[in-house]
Amino acid sequence: MGGDVSKDGPRSLNLSAVWHLQAHPAQVVATLPSRWARGFTLAQTGPPPSGNLTVDRFCNQAQGLKEGGLPWNKWYLKAAVQAHEEVHAAHCESDLEAVVTQRNIVDRVEQLGVANVPNKTLEQAVTELKTSEEFNALRSETFEKWTAKWLEGCDSDHGPDGEGPAYDAGDAVANEMRNTICTYAAGQLWDMGRVRLSTALLFPKQSTPD
Repeated sequence: MGGDVSKDGPRSLNLSAVWHLQAHPAQVVATLPSRWARGFTLAQTGPPPSGNLTVDRFCNQAQGLKEGGLPWNKWYLKAAVQAHEEVHAAHCESDLEAVVTQRNIVDRVEQLGVANVPNKTLEQAVTELKTSEEFNALRSETFEKWTAKWLEGCDSDHGPDGEGPAYDAGDAVANEMRNTICTYAAGQLWDMGRVRLSTALLFPKQSTPD
């Protein structure tokens, strides 16, 4: 929040001039973490070295992709996590715009001013305005309200019982890899009954995969 500084007042009487902030539309750039947290291991289809799929672990991989990003789950996909988070990131900027509009932030920022004095520079005026209590109170208010609105949107993204669009986006990526793993395993004549059994025990209310 902030922008250029303009000076209003009679040009012939410099001491009567007042410096004001001129707000510009904010641009939100959401960055997603790329680190692989909590001991997850990437599930890769195909045999080593290109993949890490084996007859001994394919069942655990398939099960992990079904469980999702849970703390006790070992096998998952970074791409699935990113797809989930991108749903949240998509409304960051619109949430900020809504808060700024609803609370009339731009007009309130541009009403702030500092009196000019002889030899005061533009840089000094900017520093004085941006370090003022009034400006920082507005910035804190904006951030607080924006965060609250974004978290409210995240709740909607998650939906009841993990059935919202964020989980759907992650599941779509994970399920594609899970189906690829199961197809590969079936082609190798590996025991697919182990996948059906583990899924049925973990998700007793859901149908087991074909």
